[in-house]
Amino acid sequence: MCKLNKNLNKTLNNMGLSSKIPLVAKLSYCAHLIPSLIRDGHCISLGGAGIGKTTTIKNSSNKFKNISKVTSPSLFGNLNSKTPGLISNLYDVVAVEQISSIKSLDDDLINDLLTHCNEDEVTRLDETYENRTSLVFLGNCDTKYSIQSCCEDKSLPHEINTEFFNILPDDFGKEQGLERFIFLPSFHLRKIKTSSIIKIDDNSFKESVSENRMNFNNYNIEEMSMRAYKAHCKIITTLNYFINNNSGLHESTWIFKGFKAFASSLVQMSTEQKYTHFYYKNEDGRKLALALLLDLFDEDDVIEEAHFLENRALIKLKEKNFWYKVALNYIGEYENKIEYEFYNSNPENFISKIIEIKDKDMILVQEYVPLESDYFKVKNLDFLYNNKESEIDSLKKLLREQNEILYTQLKENIVLKRHLHDLTSALNHISMGGFTGIESPFREEYEMLIKKEKNLKDFHKILANCPKFEKKEIKNKHFGFKDEKFWLVNFADLIK
Repeated sequence: MCKLNKNLNKTLNNMGLSSKIPLVAKLSYCAHLIPSLIRDGHCISLGGAGIGKTTTIKNSSNKFKNISKVTSPSLFGNLNSKTPGLISNLYDVVAVEQISSIKSLDDDLINDLLTHCNEDEVTRLDETYENRTSLVFLGNCDTKYSIQSCCEDKSLPHEINTEFFNILPDDFGKEQGLERFIFLPSFHLRKIKTSSIIKIDDNSFKESVSENRMNFNNYNIEEMSMRAYKAHCKIITTLNYFINNNSGLHESTWIFKGFKAFASSLVQMSTEQKYTHFYYKNEDGRKLALALLLDLFDEDDVIEEAHFLENRALIKLKEKNFWYKVALNYIGEYENKIEYEFYNSNPENFISKIIEIKDKDMILVQEYVPLESDYFKVKNLDFLYNNKESEIDSLKKLLREQNEILYTQLKENIVLKRHLHDLTSALNHISMGGFTGIESPFREEYEMLIKKEKNLKDFHKILANCPKFEKKEIKNKHFGFKDEKFWLVNFADLIK
């Protein structure tokens, strides 16, 4: 079975964080390792206060410096005293705190920063340095985009748009500045509590990262701008180092494709000024996300079915008649909580039974009802189980499926021949002046379909007339069909 989840949890612990947080938060913190590991790993991290932006980077580098004021002499060297600046062999990472409070920068500094973040040399002292210092901008985003602020007033955060970047100094909120940085989804992090902090007893992790600092690996990726390509490679190289033991990574593997899906979700912020979760409507992202959720279940559990909605995953285990609704981010935890509370206060007979909520709202357990939509489903789960036994089981399954198809086709041919015979006989009776009623061979299936459609209309009417639900479109992802009845499964966004 894949061990990526264990490597990710170990990395978080090395950074001083508990792994008892949603998947999006885990990967967001892991992405904060880019500046420490990658030369020229320039990043921007904008989110709420107290979420650990500075701490996570500091805990991953022996050569870290954070500052609140920036000048060309302090960063690139003082011409008068002939002393080197912070961007030199002195530091691997320089983090500029509270970038949102810096409204403007002088032209010389802007030019130097843009030159350095384009991976070019700034030679103020006529000196070159072997080291390539990563520059990180840290700041608090507008509260309407912060998951932390929105959770406090029980609302959903505003989607990332062009206004999100207005908080940056002018020349870095524009295309030429944005594309020089990797944006980290820190707006999806919330304030770190004492229960989420792990004591770090030694500096071995920081020492290891500093000793193994590297240039990014080049990968074969589809056509894109050079800056977007470099950003993808830097992110993938970092994920591979910390989550996949820095193993050889081929572009055809599901792991690479999953890493690339995550990279694309970050690069999208600088190239398109918007953000989409890497697993949402993305099969490659779904597979990576599912592999990283395995620590939530026992070693012997086998995942039989999985769907990834925007904020939660619905997972069914073999031989267990439940949906495990796993929060993928803090909004998912909120959705689990309000569904649990709503069901206990309103045990409607059209809502699939909710059993329990556990792990601090991380998992909601609900009676299994097959969803009407497979749009968000992981299409093939074989990648999770790569041992010999599972390979044999997969072969057996394939042979059984092929045998069933052949048997069905043979049976259908026999039935078709019979009905053609009956049709021919009936036509012969008509031609002889008689008439024999012709019964459709599909009558039973047709009647069942008509009955199901009627049940669906009645189900929609019930939901539309429920005063505690919003008047909005009910989609197939919201409900399922079982025992000749429709059941509401996902309904957090319907609750008023």
